[in-house]
Amino acid sequence: MNKNDKLTIPVISEFESILLDVLGEMKGWTLICERDCDQEEVLRYSNTDPKSKILISELFNYCESGSNECPTFLIQS
Repeated sequence: MNKNDKLTIPVISEFESILLDVLGEMKGWTLICERDCDQEEVLRYSNTDPKSKILISELFNYCESGSNECPTFLIQS
């Protein structure tokens, strides 16, 4: 795969902010993140639960640095 110099690489904080804005405007979505795919219970949260934004931030922190543990969750609107 060749690098496309015309495309910019998004800054992770900008991507997180845009994703949260888009999800805030949409109805009927589900975001699932599983660390060990079917190996442990996936806790479910509503998008209105304050914990949901914390979990999404943890996911982006994991994607950016890979130094902390990938969170496992299911968030639904």
